[in-house]
Amino acid sequence: MKRNSDFSVYAILDIDYIILLKKNWVKCLKETLKGGATAVQLRSKTMSDAAFYSAALKTKNICAPYKAVFIVNDRVDAAAAAGADGIHIGMDDMPFAAAKKIIKKTMLIGISASTVKEALACDKLKADYMGIGPVFATGQKNTAPMGAAAIKKLMPLISTPVVAIGGINSYNINDLKKIGIKNFSFISAIFSAGDVCGRTRAIKSIIDSKEI
Repeated sequence: MKRNSDFSVYAILDIDYIILLKKNWVKCLKETLKGGATAVQLRSKTMSDAAFYSAALKTKNICAPYKAVFIVNDRVDAAAAAGADGIHIGMDDMPFAAAKKIIKKTMLIGISASTVKEALACDKLKADYMGIGPVFATGQKNTAPMGAAAIKKLMPLISTPVVAIGGINSYNINDLKKIGIKNFSFISAIFSAGDVCGRTRAIKSIIDSKEI
């Protein structure tokens, strides 16, 4: 993949969700980075373009000292303008080929897949990584969970690096490590915690551990 892209602890900074928790998203961002988040995806479905662009610039500057990969969800124009490390697009977002024409060749492109069929189709696009899930049931998505068994069967069939998403927490990380998953994304597991830094650090410790 382009640049040093460590997606092992991939924090999805969903500003809309964090506001619902009555938390400050900038503080949450700083705390998860202190705890060891290796990548941050900025996401908001409700912010205006201007507000989101401002948030993207702020996120980029905060991530920089930690050398964390900074990804923008969906908003390709904001990602390009803010100089993000990459973008992440879903099945209902801008088509992969169109997004690729807009961004710099050095930028990463991640893509989402929520079924085995979608994952096989996405693999042909040769994205830099693929977010697969929800793996387990989660309140963040209404989509039926794929389950670890289905992903285990899928892993040998695709070459795109996988980031697991959906319902992942400290108690099921090792189940996914056993089937070859190395990268994990988190929203509520990290940001709903009273101690975001401590929770991120604990999760990173499990991911980095050689023991399963």
